[in-house]
Amino acid sequence: MLTMNDRRVLEAAHDAASGLGPGSTHTVASAAIDVSGRIHTGVNVLHFAAQYHDDVAAGRKTVTVRLDDPQRIGPVTMVFEDAEAEGYRILHGVVETIEQRTFGELTPEDVRRENAPSLEALHAGLRTHYPHITDDALVDVVGFRLR
Repeated sequence: MLTMNDRRVLEAAHDAASGLGPGSTHTVASAAIDVSGRIHTGVNVLHFAAQYHDDVAAGRKTVTVRLDDPQRIGPVTMVFEDAEAEGYRILHGVVETIEQRTFGELTPEDVRRENAPSLEALHAGLRTHYPHITDDALVDVVGFRLR
């Protein structure tokens, strides 16, 4: 059974998708609810933890590794949510590449573009987001740049 907040989020996502119009410039519409109950909508949105904002803004982090979070090539809004501060920051970018490989096949180049100190550190960091990930899990390595 859906909660009232679930229904609010679904309605907001539907409204955002309905406004996309014809063409393929925008391919994904989404909605998310923050810890204070505010609903945020966006088109082609990548959600990040607040800790990644400065590395993305400075161009040190130019990929994100995602599990079961399909993305599309094209314009993207990057939302960095800070639950403790009950706020968020936004950057605008472009998804340029999406490469699939298994978690166990992540490369030194992925480590560099994630701005991680080592492959072990990248694996450990991703396991904080995806605790049940296995080495054979298929992940998307999403390459982006700011615009």
